[in-house]
Amino acid sequence: MREFLEETDGGIISYEVGRVKPDPEIYRLLMEKYDLNPQECVFIDDMPQNIEMAKSLGINGIVYKNYEQVQDELHSLLIN
Repeated sequence: MREFLEETDGGIISYEVGRVKPDPEIYRLLMEKYDLNPQECVFIDDMPQNIEMAKSLGINGIVYKNYEQVQDELHSLLIN
């Protein structure tokens, strides 16, 4: 998982914003903070309910099982 964190450009800390996943507001705050287009994002998490919420907001999602599986799914989304 450490390899993925090195590829990120930022994040939202739950206690700082007073929200936790899968509260839709935490996803909206992230999109707003970094001026992101949800369709251009991929949310990776090991909790399926968090991925389902992201998807309901238009964000691509991958349920983390292992590094190789996530890497394969990212490639299938044409993300390198």
